Amino acid sequence: MARQFSIIEVPYDLGLEDTGVGAGPRRLLESGLDSLLSHRDQPAEVQHIRLRDADCRGEDAAVDVNRQIRGAVRASHEQGVVPVVLAGNANVALGVLAGLEGEETGIVWMAADPSLDPMLFDEGARTRVGWGGEVKESLVCLIHTPEDLKPYPVDAETVYLHIDMGLLAEGAMDADHACALVRVVARELPLGAVSLTGYNPGWDHDGRLLPAGLNLLMQLR
Repeated sequence: MARQFSIIEVPYDLGLEDTGVGAGPRRLLESGLDSLLSHRDQPAEVQHIRLRDADCRGEDAAVDVNRQIRGAVRASHEQGVVPVVLAGNANVALGVLAGLEGEETGIVWMAADPSLDPMLFDEGARTRVGWGGEVKESLVCLIHTPEDLKPYPVDAETVYLHIDMGLLAEGAMDADHACALVRVVARELPLGAVSLTGYNPGWDHDGRLLPAGLNLLMQLR
């Protein structure tokens, strides 16, 4: 059965809207991502996350955004829809995992830096966002080279796939290998949620990263 997707747009870079990597989500949407992830000829539903206090910055901004992501991810997941979170920074993983809730959630983390976002190990941050769980390292697969996928979290009840575009921007992996890995995850694992972060249109001088990001997400289908 073909998966149905929703899109959650989170256009922030450390609390600043549409700046730096925070400008990436809008550019991806403007390029027709909702149609590329269509289901039965209907574009994917798009939800826009915005700070409820425009003057909020730093940790408070991250908590506010992640609480909203938690609710949006949970609502999609309960409807059998896979949410795709487009965001600036990787700390949105906190809200995504809070929304999935399950204790047996696996993580496939594709990034140039082979380590999870530190906020995932901060009990205080997890509590503020409303996530009562914790990362189970036995269910984590860190990918920063084409050879890293095995072993992946086959025993997980659901899997969260995080893709940071720095993987391509910094040359840690080429687009073809990255797409192949995303296809394996999408076909072989119980995909529960996806996030794509770290795309900065201002760095995309040769225009290769935008189509690469869109193509990565098309491998989910």
